[in-house]
Amino acid sequence: MAEKERVARRRKRGRRVRGKRSKGDKVIVSGAMLMEVETVLQTQEPVIRPAWNTFASSVSGIWKGVGAVFSPITAEMEPIDVGNKNENLYDCYTLSHVEAVPPSSVGKTSQIRRLIKWATLNPYGEVQMLNGGGNSSKEKSLALKETDHRSPNKHVLPKFESFDFGTSDVMEEDFMSADPGLVFFEDGSYSRGPVDIPVGEADKSKYYLSPTFKFEQCLVKGCHIRLRIVHSIEFSNGGSDIQI
Repeated sequence: MAEKERVARRRKRGRRVRGKRSKGDKVIVSGAMLMEVETVLQTQEPVIRPAWNTFASSVSGIWKGVGAVFSPITAEMEPIDVGNKNENLYDCYTLSHVEAVPPSSVGKTSQIRRLIKWATLNPYGEVQMLNGGGNSSKEKSLALKETDHRSPNKHVLPKFESFDFGTSDVMEEDFMSADPGLVFFEDGSYSRGPVDIPVGEADKSKYYLSPTFKFEQCLVKGCHIRLRIVHSIEFSNGGSDIQI
């Protein structure tokens, strides 16, 4: 009986709205909601790890590329060098020599040595991109004022082959081995970074210490195209101040 009284009360509380529907009315059915699914690999999940020699073979070679630095706040290009005329340079050509180095002792895996040389160029930044897209004429005129009233149509950058990388400066040289913090795949893609970040309480006696950690990802597109992204994160004051 008590269950029937509850059902009766629920029915009394509800309201019914009746109305006539004309022949011209339409019923709108909303489409399925778009959902984004992201899979995060945890440390306890098994990951198929390829042979180190296979990964080293996929990474090795001589790679030609273009490099730039972007602001973590505005995503705009930042200058990476100063030219002969005191102008800011925003791009660089890179030539990377990547090769496997035999292990120093028996039983250890080989190391991957990477030597990157660079040549800086492009004093115009991202102005060249203003020719395309839907930028207004006002935005174009402001950008041209910042580049000494030169038209972006006349910006012709030197070709890669015009630089002598034999005498260029070394941008980076490092070694990569099968250490913790490196997740690699047989096609040559990888993710590399520190396993632990020692962040603790701020120590005023060590104010001059600002540990910097590098996080690196390399994505593979096709067989001969690589996209390498490097984030440098600096921790100071015990980790309360973080600079990317």
